[in-house]
Amino acid sequence: MTEGPRVTFALVPEGTAVDDDFWVRRLCLASISLEGNTVYGANVTQKGLGDPAEVLGILLSEAMGDIKGGATPMGVARLDGLCKWISGGIRSGDNIVLKELRETDEKGYGAVEAIATDTPREGHSVVGFGTFRDGKEGWEKLARDFAVKELNTETRLFGSKGVLKTIEHLADDSPEYIKSAGGAIATYSLK
Repeated sequence: MTEGPRVTFALVPEGTAVDDDFWVRRLCLASISLEGNTVYGANVTQKGLGDPAEVLGILLSEAMGDIKGGATPMGVARLDGLCKWISGGIRSGDNIVLKELRETDEKGYGAVEAIATDTPREGHSVVGFGTFRDGKEGWEKLARDFAVKELNTETRLFGSKGVLKTIEHLADDSPEYIKSAGGAIATYSLK
């Protein structure tokens, strides 16, 4: 992420005292953060507002308008739901990337399966560093496929406003995010 002060753009009900941080936080309907030229943390707390990507698109436009010095805006998308999507592909057998991985890299496939299902590989007691190392290439391909297909709110949001640049393996190693996305995030060059 680029250095700079963090600014949060929030959607609040009309009439909210926007100079009162307490009420803005309590009544926030949606938000997105900007630090330097990097936009991240897209979140909709009020689900009844409509399509989350459209709601956040308004905030994203505001955030991009605040980027200084002609820097290229970048977006960072969490890939929440990636593990569930891969697990579903393993069960159904209809994911082309998984089929190719299974045929060409049995060790990598086993590691990807272990990460997605949070189940240690045969002969292992944990899903640990070695599993993530062995599954890295396959996981990144699957994460890229997930992002390109825009399978969650943040990938739809940033995909509609830019170009997918990279998949960052194990960028967030918090336990809850490992279980949701295997730690992967996607970065976008926004326009």
